[in-house]
Amino acid sequence: MRTRFETVFVMVVVAGVVLASRGTWGDEGKGTVLRWKVPEGQALGFRTDISPVDPKKEEGVQPDVNRMIEDFLGKDGAEKTPMPDMKGRGAMSTILKAAGGGNIAIQMVLGKLEMPEVDPKQAEEIKKKFAAMEGTVQLRAQMDAAGQVTSFYLANGQKNLVAMLFELPVKPVRPGDEWSIHVNLVTMGGAFVCEKMSHVNRVKLVSLEKTADGDILAVMDYCIVEGAKGHLPIMGEGEKKPFGMIGAFVGRGEFLVNKGTWKRLNGRMRIKSVGEDFDANQNVILEPMEKVPEEMLKLE
Repeated sequence: MRTRFETVFVMVVVAGVVLASRGTWGDEGKGTVLRWKVPEGQALGFRTDISPVDPKKEEGVQPDVNRMIEDFLGKDGAEKTPMPDMKGRGAMSTILKAAGGGNIAIQMVLGKLEMPEVDPKQAEEIKKKFAAMEGTVQLRAQMDAAGQVTSFYLANGQKNLVAMLFELPVKPVRPGDEWSIHVNLVTMGGAFVCEKMSHVNRVKLVSLEKTADGDILAVMDYCIVEGAKGHLPIMGEGEKKPFGMIGAFVGRGEFLVNKGTWKRLNGRMRIKSVGEDFDANQNVILEPMEKVPEEMLKLE
């Protein structure tokens, strides 16, 4: 017969084994480390689609964030006419390569462009310009294995894009954990008088799921909203011009922990203003390529 001490000891050992076995794939213990993995001499490729949202299909999509935007900007902002779907865009490809020193090089390559409706006399010239642009690198950047931008010299908008697409938590995480990413969606001039502001920067690990091939799928939800509303003094006239802007990125990412890459990232970016007729609403989708085209591997 076991003594009380022996029974307690066995229970502690069994509990420790169970927790240890669960902690091996990250839902207990110290959590799961999310890192990009790009072996030397290899590359990861993603089909990257950043395209305008069809207003007719807007219903039911992220209603909470859309309501937040309209509530913040008020009636003036809500009445603004959305920007038209400007053709001339094209799907892009994003390539990740090992860059040495623990860094990863990012190249965003422009795909085939859609021809906009133009004056027939200008069509041939524009077609030549588009052909010259196709297959060229539109953004070069570097990040570390956690997706932290190391290209300090990039413009703010470029840093935002890299962070939204690739930044991962620095510390190990467990389901339910939240963190923020390094973005600054809204910037105002020094003369701007702020009367109201809003700031949400939250990424949440929703779940860790085992895949059929033994990998771990980390599912993350993004909710980033920044807004500032006030006025701009009109110099010499003593008048005020109402002005405000709100930017948002909302989406879901599915990251393969062992492979160190996205399975899919699907989001929505929106910038809307009051005081100026501006409303940019875009879908953002990243999906892995089965193989990176040879010509892209040769790009500088």
